Amino acid sequence: MHKFIRARVVTAALDPVALQTVITECSQRVGPMHSTASSARYLSLPTTPVDGSFDAMAVDSDRIRAGGLAYAAGFARLAMDLQDAGGLEETVALVVQLAPRVIPCDLAGVMLRKRGGRLTPAVPIDPRSAAAFQLEADCGEGPSAWLNAERCSVVVSDTLDDQRWPRWGPSAARLGVRSLLGIRLRTGQADLGLLNLCSVLPGRFADADKEAANLLACHASVAIAAAREAAMLALAIDARTVIGQAQGMLMERLGLDAAQSFAVLRRYSQDSNVRLHEVASTFIKTRQLPSRAGRARSKPV
Repeated sequence: MHKFIRARVVTAALDPVALQTVITECSQRVGPMHSTASSARYLSLPTTPVDGSFDAMAVDSDRIRAGGLAYAAGFARLAMDLQDAGGLEETVALVVQLAPRVIPCDLAGVMLRKRGGRLTPAVPIDPRSAAAFQLEADCGEGPSAWLNAERCSVVVSDTLDDQRWPRWGPSAARLGVRSLLGIRLRTGQADLGLLNLCSVLPGRFADADKEAANLLACHASVAIAAAREAAMLALAIDARTVIGQAQGMLMERLGLDAAQSFAVLRRYSQDSNVRLHEVASTFIKTRQLPSRAGRARSKPV
């Protein structure tokens, strides 16, 4: 997915005519978009000739072509910035920082989906945005829970008047959240979480804002997924390193081979119901293995 987006954005930067194809193909992965309206909205370019003449149409076409190039180049820079963000927390922080620049809003927040499907506000997040999300749990309803596999985005024009969530809406308005735009973050079949944009004004988000948010969410999803995978890989490498060190100690002290030392660690992990790398880490620090009761052996190995 990441390579696909990068390649298509580069293509659009070289040939702005391909921008329509880029946005259409990306939208199939995140949701419906209409590139012409979005480009005109953010670049303030007319989409039809002002006087109906062929010359005016040619001039306007050149302006739209230039605008499409700038639009594609802007998202290409955004993709590169997200790629260079670093870890998961830094990537999420950059998404929150960039969101108001792409879609003018007062608050932006990212909710990440944890194991078991639970959504949790990612740090950093504006306190009001976090409070509005917490209201959904308190009220048992809200736009975040409404999004699912078939619903990739949601727009709340006015929290005071929206009848879909009669308990959450007025409570959110009291917090100062009058309109909201929520977009699912996902890559393929992986549901990563949500990007929520909030405004203190009602009716803040138009169709063009939704389209731009879809593009932002596409790039953010790829970056967050890559950062999360890198973090998990780093943890796995660290755990394997610790296990290898513990194996080496057992091999030296007890005269075991690699397979036998690993079997010892695995048996103690199963008997004590403690993760294998935690057993290894404890052994390295204390020179003792846990007993079946979860207590350290009285004699060091």
